[in-house]
Amino acid sequence: LGSRMATAKERIAQLVEANVDLIHLESGPLGMAPGYNASEEIVRNLEKEFGVPIFTTGQSHVAALKALGIKKLVAGTYLMSDVTRKCADYIREAGFDVLCFETIHDRGVEFSDVGGVNPQYVYSFMKELFLKHKDQGADGIYMLGSAWWPSLSIIHNLEQDCHVPVVQAVACRVWDVQKRLNVCDI
Repeated sequence: LGSRMATAKERIAQLVEANVDLIHLESGPLGMAPGYNASEEIVRNLEKEFGVPIFTTGQSHVAALKALGIKKLVAGTYLMSDVTRKCADYIREAGFDVLCFETIHDRGVEFSDVGGVNPQYVYSFMKELFLKHKDQGADGIYMLGSAWWPSLSIIHNLEQDCHVPVVQAVACRVWDVQKRLNVCDI
């Protein structure tokens, strides 16, 4: 965490020098791996040090889950199992009941191949997770991953077919930036 924090601080200083209004710290190791409470403390300290609003990917995800009223969720990603466990712990510590947090990596999809995965595979994976936990009260679906994970195109169908809201990482980050900058009515 130390070397990543030093690098983050260098980049934040550059952005502050450019007089930005808001900084989104996109980093799993800084934003989710330390845990929810520790990450919140990191952000508070960075905001105090640099004098500009800062938020993490994890904070965006938590804000979106809360805004949609999700309490019990199923989650899926393409990240490695150890990272997936840390992300699940973060979401739990933020107050959510994580019924499952699975990765397609455990199903044989290599990290380097994620960009070429058919969106229908991701849809089937996420729907299967939801259906396995629907009777446990799952009221939302959470998809963690970057823009190169082919999941944006499946959100609508997944919401329609499962009848629950879907939080997709890239979409919720865009929503959160717009909300924080008062770009449009959200």
